[in-house]
Amino acid sequence: MGSVVAMLPASLALVLAFAAHRPAATAWFLAADPHVPLAEVVGGRIHEAVEPAARGRCGSPARWAKLGSKWRALDAWGQIVSTRVASAKDDYDVTGCAELSFTPKARTDRVSVLVSADSVWQSPPSAEWMPTRIERSSFDALVAKQIPDTSVRATLIPSQCTAIPTRTRFFDVPGRGHFAVGTSNAGYLIARYDPRRSSGWTVLTRERSRVTTFGAFCYRPVAVFDMNADGVPEIILRESEGASWGESIFELSPDGMWKETVGSPGGATA
Repeated sequence: MGSVVAMLPASLALVLAFAAHRPAATAWFLAADPHVPLAEVVGGRIHEAVEPAARGRCGSPARWAKLGSKWRALDAWGQIVSTRVASAKDDYDVTGCAELSFTPKARTDRVSVLVSADSVWQSPPSAEWMPTRIERSSFDALVAKQIPDTSVRATLIPSQCTAIPTRTRFFDVPGRGHFAVGTSNAGYLIARYDPRRSSGWTVLTRERSRVTTFGAFCYRPVAVFDMNADGVPEIILRESEGASWGESIFELSPDGMWKETVGSPGGATA
């Protein structure tokens, strides 16, 4: 290879040499609540920001806990809404993570995923799908039937869930159709729109939870957007039982199911 490069024009040889040593495109994401490491995207693949075996140390402080570092706050569809500066941190002994705070302060602080300003990442086109009234109502009926929470008292719902008023997100996957994620205070489900079915939907993934001594084990959709630039959006879900909570990423697998692949260390009241 060296002899071939030597025969090329100097400018082209320089480009090839740089490409050979260029690091894979990387992006770093913080969870919304608390602001702790959520995921690291390297070369188009989503990885745990902090491997479970390493929790208690929480990764590189220079990357995840540096005051003065800049982060871009994202909306529910991955669009950049502001640039924030890490201004304070609260080191939590249980996870070993620094829970970051930012300036300027924002009303949406605890519902916004953040991506580091030095990430090789750009906001993707919004994946939002606007269903018809009938499509929406049929999905709402499905959620009410599959993961009902009518028995959960409002006083038992953790604040991490009440902070997100939206319980459903409707979105497109290019070439794969329309999808929706629905949540409640008793579980979540992800379904694909299927007009051939009487319900209009095919459930792909579902989780039922229970009410614990601390309150409801609730779920809410934080965001739906393409995190790794492969053209397929990921789903970021929050779960909370009151005493502990965190956020997880769901990816569409080759078999057509949505699977939880990555999660944040989360937070707790302990």
